[in-house]
Amino acid sequence: MADLSFKILGLIALIWLGMAAQLSSQRTISGIIQSEENLERLPFADVVIKDTNKGTSTNVDGYFSLIGAPEDTLTLQIFYVGY
Repeated sequence: MADLSFKILGLIALIWLGMAAQLSSQRTISGIIQSEENLERLPFADVVIKDTNKGTSTNVDGYFSLIGAPEDTLTLQIFYVGY
């Protein structure tokens, strides 16, 4: 029985290490979206990584945080209705 417990514990440890390695290969991108003309912050704008389905929205102060962005070079697209 103890041998089976060690095997299960080892399997759980391997799964956890694999998940940790996957998370460490991604990054978080954060910033503030604002108007180029008057530097007015843009609340509730959509921020999307181009050619992916990963994205987020800015908060009421124009701040965003995009978790899980790939490590390679990417382009952010900003969408804002009514501007």
